[in-house]
Amino acid sequence: MLSECNAFIVAPSPATSLQLERMAERVGFGDIVTSFAPRALARGVTYFVLHYQLRDAPMRAVIDQVRDSQDPHTRYAPIVLFTDDCPVDRLLGYIKMGFDDVIALPEKREVLEARLGAQLNSDLAYFETDDYLGPDRRRMELSTHRDERRTGTTPFARLIIRRDPAQGVSLVRRHMIGQQQRPQPNDTTHFMPRQFAPGAAATRFGV
Repeated sequence: MLSECNAFIVAPSPATSLQLERMAERVGFGDIVTSFAPRALARGVTYFVLHYQLRDAPMRAVIDQVRDSQDPHTRYAPIVLFTDDCPVDRLLGYIKMGFDDVIALPEKREVLEARLGAQLNSDLAYFETDDYLGPDRRRMELSTHRDERRTGTTPFARLIIRRDPAQGVSLVRRHMIGQQQRPQPNDTTHFMPRQFAPGAAATRFGV
């Protein structure tokens, strides 16, 4: 499955970028691009692969630019952080940023393939508020606590998305709870839709 997908690697240095490039080659991504040598990517599912040595601000900037895209292939793309064997509180902090998965390296190839492959060919739940779009940030909490915190008056939407290597990324359905909806992005202020449009030249992430 990953052979039909792209990996866009964002890392703080050429050395850390190379580390993730080798990982991406190892698990069999079909096309691999880095922020140090950007270019256009083929249409389909693109994984945004980040290195943990990025500062929090650049991490959040990448997440925001991906999630603010008007192109569903980019807007609902998987964003995965590769980290060291970090403590639980730091792991929870990364999850609350909005990463689809946080994977510690080193790891066996078959485990990496399974974790990355879990983002494909199934219905995945996303949540949308006025300032967030992404997977459930409370998914690592105890279910009783998560259910308690879901109750309240803050409006949100529950989205079901599907990522198919052959068909790309699509929004299957949206269930609105309340009236408010996250503002749609202005395409003139974000480079991500232009960057991943067919034939477009990629622009380097500022990290």
